This record gives sequence, structure tokens and C-alpha cells, in this order.
Amino acid sequence: MKVGDSELFPAMVKQDHYTGCMEGTAPTRTQGGKGAIMQLIERKIGRKLVWIVCDLHTNELPLRHLIQELDGKTLSHNRWSCPLGKMLDSASELEISLSFERNTVGPPLVELAHTFIVAVYLLDCFNTKVKSSFSKGPRHVLFYLEFLGSQPRKVVQSVEQTARRSSWYAHPEAVLQTMLCSKDEEERRVAVKKIMDMRLTSGSGHDKSVGDDSFRVRETPEINLDAKTLSDLIDLDNIQAGSEPPLTCSLTSVQVRAFLDNLMYVPAFSSHSQSIEHCVQQVSEASSHVYSQEKKEGYIRAQVVSREVMSRNRSKKDMFSVVCSNTGS
Repeated sequence: MKVGDSELFPAMVKQDHYTGCMEGTAPTRTQGGKGAIMQLIERKIGRKLVWIVCDLHTNELPLRHLIQELDGKTLSHNRWSCPLGKMLDSASELEISLSFERNTVGPPLVELAHTFIVAVYLLDCFNTKVKSSFSKGPRHVLFYLEFLGSQPRKVVQSVEQTARRSSWYAHPEAVLQTMLCSKDEEERRVAVKKIMDMRLTSGSGHDKSVGDDSFRVRETPEINLDAKTLSDLIDLDNIQAGSEPPLTCSLTSVQVRAFLDNLMYVPAFSSHSQSIEHCVQQVSEASSHVYSQEKKEGYIRAQVVSREVMSRNRSKKDMFSVVCSNTGS
């Protein structure tokens, strides 16, 4: 739906905080800056919402930046900006020198990229897919930083700024929400204390008061690259006013303090938007084969039915069933 859609905003205004969530895929267009889509929606309905930014982008953007840093930007499908890439068009015209001797200075650049992919990117990608709840987002940031610290200094320096900018789940709202959902009593205690301090500062600290859910400009704070715990990931002592998690803003102070003894349970919204991207890919593929809306829908439905019919060999038992059905035994 468009930002100005007449049906979208009345529906969102009526919804409570548990359904007041937004998921974004393209970080710059959806959540970055005062004019981004997520900020515009919050301004329109007059309250803050839970932000669910695709967690996979936090992992993908540093890798993309590292490859560009090592190999240069791709100018087109067959043109490159790095020194060697610029020579590819004329490489066949160069004279062959039989006396050429190879000189190496440091590890090959491709080895740096390969090590980063295997030791950081793939591990974090798998971790995000397995623990996909948005309440795990800040822990994914810690997981990523832990493996990033094992990389050579050249690699860390190349991706450091990108990693800082793309750590959207390091926002105080997300960190405090994760701590409230933690099984660790100490983490819950810290989160409850910070929320109550914010309420006292805003003058709403009495037992029956609720949190401030008014609109705010959302800015991700500086992160500690050496952090090992959520408390050390950001400076919780200097977080901006109005950083209380949206899901606790509708709760009274008594209800918030109850999380000291029992962890908070939240809906298991996905922290990544790969399912949405799959839907977009399906529609794009259908559009390239058929024209009318009816035929596009039929094309997609046919694909879904075909995949349901196909066997899924997730275990030895499934494979054994396929063999038995084919052999008639």
C-alpha cells in the first residue's frame, strides 16, 4: 500500500502495539532518515511502531562493501573499476613475457574475501535463519561482532563503518525489548530499571501510568565492537528520551516491573524479510512469462501446486518412502 492510502492508516491507528509492526527490506528507503517510509507512517498515525528491519541486510552490506574495497565497484555487466579489471578488455593484446616472476605481498585478496564469507557471513546468515524472531535481533548483532573480531585487521577496518551503520537492531528499543525477553534475570532487571527511569524522567512513573508512545526520530546509536553482552553493546546510560520499546508503552509500570520475575513473551515476528522477497521474485517471474493479472495468478498458483506435489527429502525416512513408491514395494 502507498503511504497515503486511505485504508492503511485508519486500520493501523485502530490496531494495538502487538500488531503495530513494520517490516522493511531496503534499509535506506524504508527506515533511514527523517523522510523514510517507516518514519512517514509513524508521523501519519501519531505514534511509534515496532521496527522490523531485514536482519540479513546487517550481514550482507559489510560483505558487499568488503568486496568493493578489495576488487573495486562493478561498472556494468562486463566492466570493472579496479586496475586489473580495466585491463580485461585489452588483456589478449598484451605481450607474453616468459621471464615474468610472480611477486606476492601479503595474503591474496581473494583469500581475505573467502575467509570472511566462510567465517563470518555464512555463520551469521545461518544463525539469523535458525533464530529468526525479531526479539533475537540484538543478539544477532553480538554474534556477528564476535566472529568479525577474528578477522584480519585489514578486513575489520574495511567493514567497520558499514557494520556500525547497518546494526539497526542495536537501537535501544530493540535492545531493551530483547533483555525483557531474556531468561537471564540480571538482563531483565537492567531493562526494567532503564524503562522506569525513562518514565520517571517524563513524569509518568506512578504505578498506573503507561509509557510514552509518541513519535520520535529514530537514530541508531554508536555500538561497541568489542561488546560481549547486550548491556555493553550500546551506552544504555545515555540513550535518547522516548526509547522505551513500543510493546511496553501500553503497559502500566506495575506490569513492567512484573518482568523482574517472569520474562516477557512477544509474537515471533520474523527478523528478516526473505519470505517477502520470495513473493516479489515469484510475481516478477510470472510477469516475465504472462501478461494479464489472471494469468499471472494462475502461473503462481501452478508453481505452488507443483512444489506441493514434489517430494521433500528432509530425512532418510522420506527418501525411503520415495524409493518404495518408485519400486512398488
